Amino acid sequence: MKFGKFLEEKSKPEWRLYYVDYKYLKKVIKEMKISIQTQKQSKKDAELLFTKSIELEINKVNDFFLMIEKEVQGKLTALRQLLNKAKNFDSTQTKKQALVKEIQHLATQLTDLYEYTLVNFTAFRKILKKHDRHTDMVASPWFLARCKQQPFYSSSKQFGNMLVKLSNCCSVARSILGEEASVVVDQGMSSIPVSTRYWIKPEDVMRVKTMIVQHLPVHMLTSTSSRFPREATDSVAISSCYYDNPDTLESYESRVRRTEGAVAIRFRTYENGDEVYAERKTHHENFSGSFKERFDLGPGDVFDFIRGTYKLEDFVNYLEQEEQSEEYISTACKLFAEVQSEIAQRGFAPTLRTTYRRSAFQDPKSSIVKIAIDTNVQMIKENLKLENDGKWCKSDLDISEDDVHEFPYAVMEVKLQPGQPAPDWVNELVNGPLVRMALKYSKFTHGCAILLRDKVIAKPSWISEFEPNEEEQKRKKAKKLEKELSELSESDELQFNDDIWVEQENAAPAFNEHEGLLPDSKKLQSSSLEDVRRVLDARDKSRPSLFTKVQNLFDFDQRFVKDGKPIMTRMKIEPKTYFANERTFLQWMSFCVIIQGIGIALISFPSTNFVGLISGVCFVAISVGFMAYSLFLFRWRSARIRNNQPGRYDDFWGPFTLFCVMTAAVLVNAILFISNQLFLLSEQTVNEFYNN
Repeated sequence: MKFGKFLEEKSKPEWRLYYVDYKYLKKVIKEMKISIQTQKQSKKDAELLFTKSIELEINKVNDFFLMIEKEVQGKLTALRQLLNKAKNFDSTQTKKQALVKEIQHLATQLTDLYEYTLVNFTAFRKILKKHDRHTDMVASPWFLARCKQQPFYSSSKQFGNMLVKLSNCCSVARSILGEEASVVVDQGMSSIPVSTRYWIKPEDVMRVKTMIVQHLPVHMLTSTSSRFPREATDSVAISSCYYDNPDTLESYESRVRRTEGAVAIRFRTYENGDEVYAERKTHHENFSGSFKERFDLGPGDVFDFIRGTYKLEDFVNYLEQEEQSEEYISTACKLFAEVQSEIAQRGFAPTLRTTYRRSAFQDPKSSIVKIAIDTNVQMIKENLKLENDGKWCKSDLDISEDDVHEFPYAVMEVKLQPGQPAPDWVNELVNGPLVRMALKYSKFTHGCAILLRDKVIAKPSWISEFEPNEEEQKRKKAKKLEKELSELSESDELQFNDDIWVEQENAAPAFNEHEGLLPDSKKLQSSSLEDVRRVLDARDKSRPSLFTKVQNLFDFDQRFVKDGKPIMTRMKIEPKTYFANERTFLQWMSFCVIIQGIGIALISFPSTNFVGLISGVCFVAISVGFMAYSLFLFRWRSARIRNNQPGRYDDFWGPFTLFCVMTAAVLVNAILFISNQLFLLSEQTVNEFYNN
């Protein structure tokens, strides 16, 4: 589906005028290209027109977002004030229904606004890429930086704040409606919850969250205030550095194989927190989950703890300064000694880091169900060794693009107490179309399988959906080559040297990092892949031979399978798909052989049979043509299946064309036969006339 049509389908009808005018910007780019090629306009004048057009669109989207956000914030505040007044008296059934309806309306409006920001940012990114490809000028980096400075993009805190307000309103509403939880379940160590994970598409995250807060409140990880602090948000950034043996990856292998008692050791930090938590997760297959133990360390003591120079006595002094209880000190010291010993004996080193933003949902009065949603999930390859530089994990400056894997889904984890049935609304959520079960999913095992694929032996069952295919590897290599060429070349084809953009860049305010609604890339794109191909083709002046041209006709991996864009859900190809493709090819061949046999039989008739000769030649030509077409179709489908290409695999035009051609051949045969019979009849009549 083309993006213009996708934008029309995703647009909210009453907001349609406030979306990016994608068709208009496409028209501007087309006129720019023509005017530059015909020299009706200078490149600078044409770019000025495009700059003004896209700036107007950015301002339009930004202003509308701020207006709707202010409206939703006002409605949430008014609803909370109304609920506070309603606490002291019993509402009628009509008022209760109106209350539920108002909450659902606000949840829908919040979801629509979230999707509005996603769709519009995608539209800007698409149109800028189209601009760079058609005008041979690179505007994407500058304009994407402008977009990321706008409130409609850097709005995750605003959405988090509105979700917290909606959650508080729902909590008060449940109290009024008499739906508060009354069962308190023991949260002791003996009760290990049953955990199940699900994947959520980024565009569905807010819809899922608003569904959850109508039944479970947001668990504030950064603030315990029940009021509405301005900076309150639903999520907190979490970073976890996993340690494993870099040579054997024994911790990874045992986790993938679901070995009873498999252990994972990690060091976790939270946003705006000074402590580093050393955690040990022990897997228990019977519990369908993991048992977690942890203790906290000072940031400056982690490296010494791993090296073994930070002793137990130092740790006890640290805990006493923190005024911890005797019971906690005893448990923490035991775990301290076990983890430190395990790291030393098993040769553990920093292996993989995961970063994400976590939203937690939990009723403080009941632990029957707990839900956590992790967004902006990234896996980062670590150094695989512990340097003598005081760093227990990579610094952000040491991370390269090749060391990062961005997980394309949000991850939802649902924890239920064993023996307790899941509430109806949970069953409705997990069985609905917004989430997809990810059985036994783990960020640690997923990251290792992707970033350390040359070291791992066993692989998770789901990993085939995320492994880069041949086309992605080619694009990655081309992107790397593009980067190298852009650093060496001084031409306008690969560099950002146009005067107008230099002026705009100098006039623009300094770029400040914002917490983006979408996952940030490590580097802005510089130019399209077509630019690199154009430069390489210009350097290679040799013309391909006739044999090479014929060979390229069947090189479907490079020619007929287009470079696809990253998609959210990759198609999973079953083994039976290959056999189905082969069966289809053989059926085509069988049909062609039958037609060819009929044609050869007609040609073999006596030479006096002119109609049979013409019909036979037609049938043989048709069979040969469709043999070639069936081979083409077989190779084309094989390439798409092998590369996991999305889209339709069926063939409409082949059978339709065959029907038309065969019908025409039969009609021609019938016409020739009837004409021949009429001619013979008339000739016989004439002969009889003269004989008589």
